[in-house]
Amino acid sequence: MMAGVVLVGLSLLIGEFIAPLGEKVGQKIRMTAQNEQIIMNSSYGLWLREGSNFINVRQLEDDGKLANINMYELDGQGHLLHAKHADKATFLGKKTWRLKNIKQSSISTQQIQVSHEAEQTWKSSIAPNLLKIVVVNPNNLSLYDLAMYVAFLKGNHQISHAYEVAFWGRAVSPLTTFIMMLGRHLLSSASIEG
Repeated sequence: MMAGVVLVGLSLLIGEFIAPLGEKVGQKIRMTAQNEQIIMNSSYGLWLREGSNFINVRQLEDDGKLANINMYELDGQGHLLHAKHADKATFLGKKTWRLKNIKQSSISTQQIQVSHEAEQTWKSSIAPNLLKIVVVNPNNLSLYDLAMYVAFLKGNHQISHAYEVAFWGRAVSPLTTFIMMLGRHLLSSASIEG
């Protein structure tokens, strides 16, 4: 029975601390080696850089579309010139994306101009195959990271089902292992007595 407790503890240690940390480090090394555009990938989105533009993609969909995209254009001194938010982006090919439901702010020292557009094209060297390498995989997050990410997604009215399933699967797994070992111990004790 003691061996079972040690096994459950060891699986928790590896599954919740060592494996997720190793996955994060490996992913950062791979991203940096493959592309210099990626600045940071976190549970709060992917940050990319194209020249003086910084792009934050909050959601990557399975079909290669982007959702909840924020773009910031800076001048040479690091001052914000334009801020843009798009609900969706679809890759059209040839370094072109179609943005949907865009809100744009142009900022100067005198005023801020806000405009809305239903659709516009966006020229960018960012391609869907680049983004696929940095999707947050729920199986590679610790239980704590999964809980934080589910809360973030729900707080931003985004779909969190896959992350919730992964959370509960990870939360119940050690308990299931312990119960199976306890059952086996009780069965072997009963057979010895009988």
